[in-house]
Formats: sequence, C-alpha cells, structure tokens
Amino acid sequence: MITQFGGDVGGVSADESDLYVQTVTTEGGNYSFKDIPDGSYQIHVSKDTIDLPRGAIKASDALAALKIGVGVTQDATPHQLIAADVNQNGKVNSADALAILKIAVGHQDAVENKFVFIDQAADLQDLTARKVNYQTGITLETLESELYGQDFIGILLGDVNGNYVDFV
Repeated sequence: MITQFGGDVGGVSADESDLYVQTVTTEGGNYSFKDIPDGSYQIHVSKDTIDLPRGAIKASDALAALKIGVGVTQDATPHQLIAADVNQNGKVNSADALAILKIAVGHQDAVENKFVFIDQAADLQDLTARKVNYQTGITLETLESELYGQDFIGILLGDVNGNYVDFV
C-alpha cells in the first residue's frame, strides 16, 4: 500500500468482509491472506491515525482545497480531489477548506483524521470538484487461485499537498 504521492504505508489493517479475516501490512505496505476459499470478496482497509504527526496536514492544504473548490485550480489530480473532500459529501468547497484548516491548527472542533483506501487500478478520471464519488476497498469477483497485485492507494483526507508522504 502506498500514499497518493508514492510513500509506503505500513501498519495498515486489511480485512476480508465475508470471512472476517484480518491481516496487518508490513512496514513496506505488503499484505496477504492465507487459505481463503474460492469465491467473491470485498477487501476493506483501515489505518489508525492516533500517532499521525501534526504537520501531516497544514494550512497550505486548506488553501489548496479552497482553490480547487472555487475553480482557481483546474488541474487537481483525482487523489487531490479525494483528499480535499474531507467531509466526504462528494464536493470540494469552502466547508472542506475550513475543516482542513481546523485540523491544521488543532482546533477543538476539528474532524478526526481519516485515511481512505482505494483500488490503485480504479478509474478516477471522471472525478471533478463537484463530483468526488469513489469506491473504497477492492472487490474480487472470482478468486480461484493465488492473486497478486491487489494494490491500494492510501489517501489521508485533508492532505491535499501530499505533506504526509514526508512522514512515511
């Protein structure tokens, strides 16, 4: 597993929803499930943010989100759009910028830090500042043998500029 800017993410919990099987990634972001029967599965991933460094989300991320929301920044990547939609309402706007600023300054009303994990192979090209809809996890339609390359991108909501990669 990697961040949207390419850093490895270790210590991530991955679980397979139908079997309730859980594993933890290595420091390099690798994970595996053993002895899973053939079938269709959904893999969900989570990461504890309790030890997240304070500088991972900065005021500059709030400014970047605001610029995306008002249309000044037209070339935001899909991962930046997801990171900017910190309230996860499907749109990037000034409410997201304010929420990110509250996180950055440690305001008492700040939302909790949160990662979302998406399929690295997901087609996100239709995302816009007004339509930030995406699926988390990976769906395996038919698992019949060993499967490799089911990779996730971990996105820290609010980290529009990729500051978190410096801490990974």
